[in-house]
Parts: sequence; structure tokens; C-alpha cells
Amino acid sequence: MNKTLSTLNQLARHGNAFTTAEFRGFYGGSEQSAANALSRAARQGLIERVARGRYVIREIGRLATYSSTEDLLLSLSPVLLDKEHRIAYLTALEYHSLLLHPQSEFHVALAASTRIRKVSGRVFRQVIEVRRFLGVGAMEVDHGCRVSDLPRTLLDAGRRPDLMGGVDTIGDALKLTDLDDLSLLMDYAGELDAEGALRRLGSIAGAIGQPGWAEGLRSRLAVPTTPIPVDPGADSSSYVWVDPEWNVTWDATSTDLLGLSVRV
Repeated sequence: MNKTLSTLNQLARHGNAFTTAEFRGFYGGSEQSAANALSRAARQGLIERVARGRYVIREIGRLATYSSTEDLLLSLSPVLLDKEHRIAYLTALEYHSLLLHPQSEFHVALAASTRIRKVSGRVFRQVIEVRRFLGVGAMEVDHGCRVSDLPRTLLDAGRRPDLMGGVDTIGDALKLTDLDDLSLLMDYAGELDAEGALRRLGSIAGAIGQPGWAEGLRSRLAVPTTPIPVDPGADSSSYVWVDPEWNVTWDATSTDLLGLSVRV
């Protein structure tokens, strides 16, 4: 076994992720020789540089693909281990297998921003959240990461449709999800003052023909008289329909995404 493989073997005993300094500590020699060894190992596909000074050891048999396609947690762990975080939004949908299409971004909620802009070939999109809300619905998973649990992921879909790819992506997730107990979803909505998100989810569920979802939410929620938009980022001048069940206004783009026929 050559020196580089021996070093990677030692590092692997502590996990798949490592830093440049950790590699150099096991490799020995000069700083330049360790850097050259890292570069060679990356070219050979033995490791992948996921961020500045941070690497992951690749799995044998999967050396031709990004580690993000193999294990998003493995890709993200080197940049999240020392940060208050929650893998969230679109990437949480991916973690829970609720996406129909591959994504080019990682979405992570953080208590403080970082300079990292790309991880394992994907854009690293940061969403800064208040610390006391960051941990709501966050669950501990592999590689030292924290991910939004399913109820928090769905609630965030209603809170931030712009970070979920739009109402069509949310609709697909609602069709795929198997959340029978809405208790945690309701609890999180109360804690985050996000009852409006529940109304959006109910309206989208009704629009895509998921009456079980809509009825489950409606039985637990009083709908205020003040309307809210299905997509808060949409131009208010493009509203074409108000869902009377939820008092949610729909814009032209959102209705088109779901193929809804409405009378203007």
C-alpha cells in the first residue's frame, strides 16, 4: 500500500470526511508534498474536494459520480460539522425522497453565514434563521448532520415556496408523502407562527386532488378572513383566483404550473 492510500486508510477509521490539516498530520512530510498527494488522489477519484480544505473519501465502485449523488449527507458533513445547521427546504425534500427531479443546489439553514459557495458540484445555498427556530423539527442523522424531519420539511414548503421550486414541486411532495399524523406539523406551525403555511398546503392539496390532506388540515385550522398568496413572491397584479376554502390567492404562474383552469 502506497503512502497516500495508507494515509486515507488511517483517516477512514475516523470517518469519510477529513480536512487538509488532518491529511497532512497522518501523511507527514512537507506541506507541499501532502498537497501534491491530495491532488493526485483527487485526480485518481479516490477522494473528492467538497469545499476549500475539506474532502471526502470516495466509495469503491462509485468513483465516476459525485458523492452528492451517492449520499448528500456525506457531501455536506465536512462543511457542517462545526456549524449550527439544519439541512432544509429543497434538500430536505430530497433527503425524504419527495423529489421527482435532480437538483443543482444544496439548501441549508444556518445560524450564521459562511463563505462556502459550492459543495460537491452543487451551489451551496444558505438560509440564515433565528437560532431558537433553527432546531425546531431538526433530527440528528448520519455523519454529524441535522435534517428537517418530515413535518418540518412540509411546513417549510408552505412557509417558503420560493425555496421549494414552486407549487408544482410542493404538490408532487404532497402526493408522495405518507404523513398520517398531522400533530407535529400543527405543533411546529404554532411554534413558528406559521399557520399561513398550513393554509397554503391545504389549498395546494385541494388543487392537486388530495382531499385527505386538505380535510386533515381544515379540521384543525380556523381560516382568517384576510387572504394570503399561495406564492408570497408572486406579483399581486397577476392574481387570477381566490381559493374560498382557504382564502388563498393564486397567481397566473402558479395556476399554470398545476394546470388549473380558472375563470378570471
